[in-house]
Amino acid sequence: MQYRKTILVWLLVQAIAWVPVYSQTVKKYFVYLKDKANTPYSIDKPTEFLSKRAIERRQKQGIAVSSRDLPVNPTYITQIKNTGASVWYSSRWMNGVLIETDATTLATVQGLSFVKSTLVLNNGRQLEPKVEEGRKSRRQKRKEKRSRNKKNQKNLQKNSRQGKSGEVLRTTQEILIETKTDYGNFYIQDSIVGVDIMHSSGYRGSGVWIAVFDSGFQNVDKLSYFKHLFDNSNIGGTYDFVTNQPNVYNTGSHGTRVLSTVAAYERGVMIGSAPEATYWLFRTEDVASEYRIEEVYWLMAAERADSSGVDIINSSLGYNTFDDASMNYTFNDLDGNTTLITQAADFAAATGMLVINSAGNEGNSSWRHVGAPADGDSVLAVGSVNANGAYSSFSSKGNTADGRIKPNVSAMGSFVALGGPFGPTSGSGTSFSAPIVSGLAAGFWQANPNLTNMQVIDFLQRSASQASKPDSLLGYGIPNFRDAMELAKNPTSLESVTESGFSFYPNPIDNSQYLQIVFNQSYQGKNLKMSLYDAQGKLVGTQYLKQAPKEYRWQKLQYLKSGVYLLRISTNTQSQAVKVVKR
Repeated sequence: MQYRKTILVWLLVQAIAWVPVYSQTVKKYFVYLKDKANTPYSIDKPTEFLSKRAIERRQKQGIAVSSRDLPVNPTYITQIKNTGASVWYSSRWMNGVLIETDATTLATVQGLSFVKSTLVLNNGRQLEPKVEEGRKSRRQKRKEKRSRNKKNQKNLQKNSRQGKSGEVLRTTQEILIETKTDYGNFYIQDSIVGVDIMHSSGYRGSGVWIAVFDSGFQNVDKLSYFKHLFDNSNIGGTYDFVTNQPNVYNTGSHGTRVLSTVAAYERGVMIGSAPEATYWLFRTEDVASEYRIEEVYWLMAAERADSSGVDIINSSLGYNTFDDASMNYTFNDLDGNTTLITQAADFAAATGMLVINSAGNEGNSSWRHVGAPADGDSVLAVGSVNANGAYSSFSSKGNTADGRIKPNVSAMGSFVALGGPFGPTSGSGTSFSAPIVSGLAAGFWQANPNLTNMQVIDFLQRSASQASKPDSLLGYGIPNFRDAMELAKNPTSLESVTESGFSFYPNPIDNSQYLQIVFNQSYQGKNLKMSLYDAQGKLVGTQYLKQAPKEYRWQKLQYLKSGVYLLRISTNTQSQAVKVVKR
C-alpha cells in the first residue's frame, strides 16, 4: 500500500513538472529614444551605414546625408538588451527600437535615462516554459538555417551552370516584346497608361530598383513567369520582417499577384509594366492579424530599401482599423503627418525614393477614404479604374483630412489579369493598379534619369487624363507615358502659370522675405491650401486661406535656403504647382 502511494506521489510530481507554467504576456513595443548622442557613426562617413548606391541616389537629387540617417546608438541597444527585452529591429529614421517583452521588463526599459517613450504595437502572446522554449528555439533555428542553406544551393544550381574552370556562369533570359499579343491578357491594363509604347521605346525598367512590400511572395521562385528575374539576377534581395528571416517564398499569395502586374514576363501569357527592373521583395504584412506592429515592419522595410539603394517602393497596403479598436485611426488622422507608417513613407521619400502606394479598396464601405500611408504628401497614391477608364466603385476616395488631392492618379484595377502562386488568374483592387503605375514610373525614370522623385510624381500627374480638373475619385486621372515624356522634354512649363490659376513675384526671390501671390477668379473666394516643397520633396511651409482674396503676401520666408522649390496651391477641386527659386 505504501509502495503504491509512493508511486502515485512520484507520478504526481512528474505530472506537475510537465504542466506548462506560463510567464507574463509579452507584447511588441516601439521604444523611442531621446537622442543619438555619442554615436560611433558620422554623416561624414555614410558608407558605414549606407550602400554606395544609396549615397549616389541622394547625391543625384541634391539630398545631404543627415543625422536622421545615422543608426541608433549601439550602446543604447545593448543596454535595452541587458534588461532582458528581446530586440527585433532598430530604426534610424525614428531613432527607436522594436522590442518584445513583458510588462515588468518594459517598466525597466522605460526607466532607462535615454528612453523617451514607448508605444504598444500588438496584443501580445503568452510565453511557453522558458527552458523548453529555449531548447526548441535553438533546435528550430539550426533546422531553419540548414533548410535555407539547402534551398539557396538548389536555387544556385537551378539558375546557373558550372564553367570548365569552376566558376559559376549564370544563364540569362532575353526580354523580347514585338506585338501586343505578346502581352497576353495583360495588354489592356498595360496599354491604358501607355506601357506598351514605353516598352517599344526601349524602356522596361532596366537599371531601376523596385522594392515591393506585401504579405509574402508564394512560389515566385518556382513560377515560369518569374523565371527571368532569377535568370537575369534581377532579384536584389528578400526579407520577411514579420518572422525576421530572409525567405519570402513560402507564404502570401497576394504579394505574388501584385508582383506579377509589374515584374512578370512570359510571352503570349503576361508581361508586367517593368519586366527588366531589379526587385527587392519584403514581407511586412501579417495576414493572420491586424495591429500597428505592421506599420513598424513597413518602416523597417523602407529603411532596408533605402540603405540598399532602392529607387521605388511599391506598397499595396493600407491601414485605418485594427483588431484592437483602441489602435484605430480616425479620418482626422489622415492628414499626411500623424500615422507612424505615413511618417515612414515621407521619410523614405526624403531620401530620394519614389513611394507609390495603393489608395485602398474602401470606396463602398463606411470608411470610404484612402488609408495610411496613401495620405502622405510625398506619396503617389493610386486609385482604380476599369478597362474603359471609369472609376471603380471600390476604390478609396479622397481627399485627405487636410484637403489635399487623393488619390494622386489612377490605373486599371478592376478585373485585372494576374499571375497567381499556382498560375494565371485575375482580381480587382488598387493593390494591382499601384504596381502597374510603379512599372510606368520605372520606365519613365529610366528614360529621364536626372529627374528627382518628386519631379517624376509631378510629370505623371500632369500627364494624366484630368490634370486640369483633379477630383476625389481619380485624382489627376490616368497617367500616360507619351504625354509625360512630352512634358519632360519641355520642363519650362513648370515655371509658367495657366490663365485660370495664379501669378506671383518676386521670382527668383533674392533679398525678399516674402512671396506676393495674385489669384485669378478661379481661386478668389475659395478655401486654399498653399504648400512649399524643397527640391527633395520635403514640405517646408504651409499656409491656409479662407475665402482667398485677390492678393496675398506669404511673409517670413527668410528661413528658405538657396535652391529650387515647388509651390503648390490647391482647392478641393483643383491643384497647380509652379517652380520658385530662392537665391
